[in-house]
Amino acid sequence: MSTASYRQVLRLPQVSELLACACLARLASRMFNLAIILYALMRFDSPALAGWVAFAEIGPGLIASPYSGALLDRLHAPLAIVVDLLVSAGLLITLMFFDQTGQLTAALLILLVTLCSLTSPLSASGIRVLIPRLAPDKALERANALDTGSYALTEVIGPALAGGLFGLAGPAATMLTIAVLYLLAATSILPILRAAHLPTTPRSQSFFTM
Repeated sequence: MSTASYRQVLRLPQVSELLACACLARLASRMFNLAIILYALMRFDSPALAGWVAFAEIGPGLIASPYSGALLDRLHAPLAIVVDLLVSAGLLITLMFFDQTGQLTAALLILLVTLCSLTSPLSASGIRVLIPRLAPDKALERANALDTGSYALTEVIGPALAGGLFGLAGPAATMLTIAVLYLLAATSILPILRAAHLPTTPRSQSFFTM
């Protein structure tokens, strides 16, 4: 069986949409990783709080990861991805609303970042779950390569873009840009969400008996 070329993989309708979603979501995530630390330092002038924000950004997501994997086994993976992306965008917009109205406290900042972290494994794991479902066998190797390449690229571009935008346009513009990227990622995967033929695992087993 011959292996599909990268061009052929990118022409596969659902695969190309999933890869676009992955690239946009990861870019937004990497930008957020740096931007939220810069924001905490600028807004509250407290390295200690910035440390707690960094923990809230990563720790809850790590704790929730095993349950998110179980949840993806039982739910429509594209729906789980969209939920995470919309929640992330909504929380960023909420953060900026409280910031602009002068109502943001350190506790509220940590709460919003924690909520964002809790849903983040849904998209991170969901994308990896969908690739073998959507890519045919002859395209799977190249699809994985493109996914890995986009991950490496966003790891470099994301923080640099966030730092530059934060310095040039300020925190509000940076956070809203990240929110827009999350929304674009959610939009790009909607055609996959509408496809009803993706396989799902029966839900008879209790979620907490994994």
